Amino acid sequence: MKRFFTLISLISMTILHADSSTYSRDRLIEFYEEFLCDEKNDLSSVGITAPCTFTPPGPPNPFVPPPNPTPPPYQTGMLPIVIANNSGYGDDQVYIVMTGKNTAATSQVFVELATPSSGIGSLHLVANGDNSTTYSYLLSQLPQTSGGARVFYIPQITSGLVWFSIENKLNMPVNPDPFTLEPSIV
Repeated sequence: MKRFFTLISLISMTILHADSSTYSRDRLIEFYEEFLCDEKNDLSSVGITAPCTFTPPGPPNPFVPPPNPTPPPYQTGMLPIVIANNSGYGDDQVYIVMTGKNTAATSQVFVELATPSSGIGSLHLVANGDNSTTYSYLLSQLPQTSGGARVFYIPQITSGLVWFSIENKLNMPVNPDPFTLEPSIV
């Protein structure tokens, strides 16, 4: 009976303090599962049910990365870039742009996907008047791996950055030098 009143008081506190992290939904579920397991163990002692073992879940470890996505299909002479979207935003709300330098390291480039659904990129040398909005792609436009991650392929490049933006394309104009004006991340 004591456990029943504890369960009722915990439910009441959760409802009254819905925004409080002290009485979260997860904590209520954990308490309920432990309560049911205790009841099953009491019933198993008289032969009505099978015994139960309750193992409380440990706190999630924020330093453990998600599991690796499945490898993408092989493309000769191309580097695959696999993106697993764990942002909380849908793939139709996340844009990517890739910038870098060509292999001679003489010019800046944008990675251009002539057909985004193929994911095969080519290097576009930046020129005065270019803008990254032309080379921005939604994750939903890119092909998916068998595990649900998105993938695109780039040819040989000296260095590169993948830029992400949410809900809007990233605006990086190219100056007459030509030099891409990248956003400050400070």
